[in-house]
Amino acid sequence: MIKRLISIAVAALMAFSASCVMASAAEVEEAAVGADSSNSAGADTSSSASGSGDKIRFDASAWKGFQMIYCHIWERGGDDFFPWQSKKEACKKVSDNIYEYDLSMLEKSTSISGGLKQDTDYCVIFSANTGLQTYDTTFGRACIGDTIKVTGNKIENPKDSEKQAIEAVWTTNSSSYGPHLVISSIGSIVGSKLCPNEKGEEVIGDWIPTYYKSASVNAVEALTKAYPKFGITSADQIETIFGYVQSKNTGEDEDAILKCLTDAFAKAYPAKAEDVKDTKKIKKAAAEKEKAIKSSGGHVTSSVSSGSSGSSGSSGSSSSSGSSSGSSSAAGSSSGSASYNSSGSGADGQEDTILFILGGVMLVSVAAIYLSRRKREE
Repeated sequence: MIKRLISIAVAALMAFSASCVMASAAEVEEAAVGADSSNSAGADTSSSASGSGDKIRFDASAWKGFQMIYCHIWERGGDDFFPWQSKKEACKKVSDNIYEYDLSMLEKSTSISGGLKQDTDYCVIFSANTGLQTYDTTFGRACIGDTIKVTGNKIENPKDSEKQAIEAVWTTNSSSYGPHLVISSIGSIVGSKLCPNEKGEEVIGDWIPTYYKSASVNAVEALTKAYPKFGITSADQIETIFGYVQSKNTGEDEDAILKCLTDAFAKAYPAKAEDVKDTKKIKKAAAEKEKAIKSSGGHVTSSVSSGSSGSSGSSGSSSSSGSSSGSSSAAGSSSGSASYNSSGSGADGQEDTILFILGGVMLVSVAAIYLSRRKREE
């Protein structure tokens, strides 16, 4: 008799619980629909390509005697949107000495698709039809609406030391963007800002295959000065630079390049000279880094630069620990199942219990149908 009363009580409780769940589900459904509508209306479009209202400006008050101003933009390490001073690079004069470039024009490029993208590095040069031009200035979506102005300082052209360009800075975003920091064709350090996603290892890795055996520059001396400027302070970063060079398949003498890299490091940091003495170790580590760089689209990421192989080992250990934890959980579940089976009573009692549980399930079904009909009527 007691078992029957308990069974009826359980069935009633199940019915009540089902009613509450259904009511709650209806409320959640309504709330979710409202939230979806709200999110659709106010979706974040910051990662989208350049829109029709996206513009940047150039203050040309320091330049005289020109008729046209052009805006030349390219992806760091990639293609130009348009040819130099082509029609699609022409700027519009919006007030005295202020010229504006509509960034939606970039979406018409046939060499780069998608216009100006989020989390992509760019550089920009403003130039006049008279031959005046600014130095390469780093640029990204954060600079939309900002104005570039010249400072009057002249910077060596990184590709041709016989030429100079005019330094330019952003009015609002000068703390994060500005004259691009690179090594010139004669080994000078020019500019002041790396692109936001750019690593010093990439700059040096791009420069060294071209100039390691150049007659016009002492590559070891140039790198000795460059390492501190670009934050290269460890043997791990030398491995990264060499891995980056290998990923580019330049066809140059890699042993000679590695010797140049390590000689410069030992000269820049005499106390760490021993760290780069074992070239076999560097080559082995660089081979792993090369794979990681290729898998990240040819770029040096923070994980690669900080020693990805070490991080990977730690991750593997953590994963193993997690798997062990999962096994313990499974064992606990098995133990619970055994405990349930050992506590059963006689066959007659089990049949009675099953009968009344089935009755409870029927009550739940009736309650569910009733609530559904009421909801439709409302």
